[in-house]
Amino acid sequence: RWKPSTINRHFAFLRRVLMLAVKDDLITKNPVSSVKFFPEPHRTRYFTDEELRSLHGLIDSENWPVVAFALETGLRRSEQFQLRWEHISFESQTLTIPLPKGGRTRHVPLSVGAITILRSLDSFLCSPWVFAGIRKPLQPMDSRAFLRRTYEPALRKAGILGASWHTLRHTTASRLIMAGVPLVTVKEILGHRDIQTTM
Repeated sequence: RWKPSTINRHFAFLRRVLMLAVKDDLITKNPVSSVKFFPEPHRTRYFTDEELRSLHGLIDSENWPVVAFALETGLRRSEQFQLRWEHISFESQTLTIPLPKGGRTRHVPLSVGAITILRSLDSFLCSPWVFAGIRKPLQPMDSRAFLRRTYEPALRKAGILGASWHTLRHTTASRLIMAGVPLVTVKEILGHRDIQTTM
């Protein structure tokens, strides 16, 4: 009953683990290396302005800045929820992702909207994390809990289908491209390793 994409993710994980086992001389050959993955439909989903208005109306003012910041920056979920105040520079209007998925330090420009959101947060008074845990401010906010309690129920109530947290990142990219930002610049902002991913 699993979708092809779910099966592919499981096999990708298995292939990676077995590749590490080969590298560590625990096994001689990766038995999954020759498995062909199922084809997946490549449809890039992003939010319309109407969908975002609906979401904004359903997410309370305390939680909306978390969603709005993702829209303003295009950060990956892990990057946003692991963001520390020391990574923010109001002076240069950038944030720094020290060791992101691509394996190299990345600098993301902060829009006026992103700066406004950051200045509205008071987590800097009690936490090193920009989005601090509610009960445990010395820990980062639990992104899965946020999705489960706030974001996903709002998607359901709004009747928005086929969207996830990553859809916010796609929306950021689409807005940048529609605003005339060069593809190479969008690639750097999003931290893609190659231009094909951005395209």
